[in-house]
Amino acid sequence: MSARRARNRSEAGPGTAFARIGAGPAANPAPGQVVLVPGAQVPVIALDLPTGVRGVQRERIATRALRDLTGLDPARIDMRPLPGPRPQAWSRVLVTDPARLADWRARSAGARALLPDYLSLPAAEGLWTLQHRAPETDDADGEILARLGTDDGFTIETAAARLMLAAALREAPPRAVLWIGTPLPDLAALFEAAELPQIDRAEDAARHGLTAPSVLGHGEESCDLRQDPGQERDHLRRRLLPWRWPALAAAAALAVWCAALVLETRQLRERTATVTAQTLEMTRQHFIPAGPILDIRAQIGAEMANRQARLGAARDQRSGLDLMNRAATLIDRAEATGVDDLSYTADGGLVARLRVPDYAAQDRLAETLSAGGLAVEVIESGLSEDGAEVRVEIALALAEDGR
Repeated sequence: MSARRARNRSEAGPGTAFARIGAGPAANPAPGQVVLVPGAQVPVIALDLPTGVRGVQRERIATRALRDLTGLDPARIDMRPLPGPRPQAWSRVLVTDPARLADWRARSAGARALLPDYLSLPAAEGLWTLQHRAPETDDADGEILARLGTDDGFTIETAAARLMLAAALREAPPRAVLWIGTPLPDLAALFEAAELPQIDRAEDAARHGLTAPSVLGHGEESCDLRQDPGQERDHLRRRLLPWRWPALAAAAALAVWCAALVLETRQLRERTATVTAQTLEMTRQHFIPAGPILDIRAQIGAEMANRQARLGAARDQRSGLDLMNRAATLIDRAEATGVDDLSYTADGGLVARLRVPDYAAQDRLAETLSAGGLAVEVIESGLSEDGAEVRVEIALALAEDGR
């Protein structure tokens, strides 16, 4: 069986049957099946929203916050809330490209729901669930599906998963990690360093004081990508139309409520400005030295959404994530004994501070990176304090003929 066919076959979960679609033919789902689409193309973006706003007003504020955060035109993306422990006070949204979404809908007729693949993982509050999906081709490392609690998740290339998970650990570490399938040693070591218990059976979650994780048990089907987020609001508007004249009697009360909303929105903007300033200071040191700045998770999500929106863009318009993925893979193959730091520059370059056994290994490292399609410039190198190894700082960029 080919790798592509293996990815498109139906998969049975606890009480639920799944069918997966990607770039190949339609999944031909049976009635009652949930169709899964590539989660890397439906990122989750966290927004800072006021706690006292609900319903349509919350969606409007979320649309404006998403535009301010990513710079994307809300009319050219599909955004829908991702429910969490408090469904009415959600703060994360799923974002995807409308053209791609239309294709998925056409290829999943008759399905029970259409969801990003990471939402098919079992979830519980305080528990992270991870699964490594094998690559479709021999020259790839596959993907990591991650469910971070009940209201967060992502799908990303294996080479970049460590950066994403390390950033998430700094923000809100879990109480335990559940592996579906064989754990990856590199990621398992990350959790061991954080002293987090790792389990391979859902029933073991109780030993760590956690609720047993469930599949599609936290309102995931309300995120059905086939549903039009505005359809229910339009239906309600038609039902309320005959009552438009009596509603004018409540205009005074509505004006008072709107004044309170304006005040709360102003407070939201002030809090957003404070958080943005703090994020700017940290991110400039480690990721982007100039230009608009987002935190690592939001920038990766925004870049994925941008690539979806730029249909037909030229292949040479590579993102910083592409460069980091390639560099991480090549460095892993080289003789580096350690990586002290990776920092991304806004002009498309990447600065890496590495340790190698000797100067000959440094030359071989540069040759490996150059052969992999990267332009390499050694900024500084020298022996470590004990003279046991060589510390080298190099600047990396995609070569003009790199593919």
